[in-house]
Amino acid sequence: MTDWTESEVAWLAGLLEGEGCFLWRRIGSHHYPQIQVCMTDHDIVERVAKMLGNSVTIAKRPKVANHKQMWCTALHGQKAADWMAVVLPWLGERRAAKVKEILANQAVRPNYNRLNALAKPRLGSRFISQAERDAITDWLNAEQTYLWLMAEKVHRLVQDEYIEGCEI
Repeated sequence: MTDWTESEVAWLAGLLEGEGCFLWRRIGSHHYPQIQVCMTDHDIVERVAKMLGNSVTIAKRPKVANHKQMWCTALHGQKAADWMAVVLPWLGERRAAKVKEILANQAVRPNYNRLNALAKPRLGSRFISQAERDAITDWLNAEQTYLWLMAEKVHRLVQDEYIEGCEI
């Protein structure tokens, strides 16, 4: 993510503004941020995928002869949240509000996938060891502190922007 120039990041932000989608996805009880771009210009989708560190997939095959092939790339989870924060300064008002909402949701929800992976008994045993229990407790304490700090940052960001927009 750090190898891109400011103009390349601005280009990506403009493309995401017009052709992309910022989502707060929910599958079952799991929630995560997602950035998605789908269009018929394979070279553009490929360039976006390269910037995001992702691959290109076929979205849907044309059913009518004169329709074009649709291509997609999508980024999920923390990497998507990181890119949202990077392109945020270049986004318009509506998209920026959506990204801030997603980042705020991301900040207050723990990573349940990691917690579940840590809590699963290993090699079929019925109980987890005290060391694993301690690791889970340490991780939860660190995660709670991180989430609190992120929520504070997002709150300050939203509050600063609101105050700047007011006429006094």
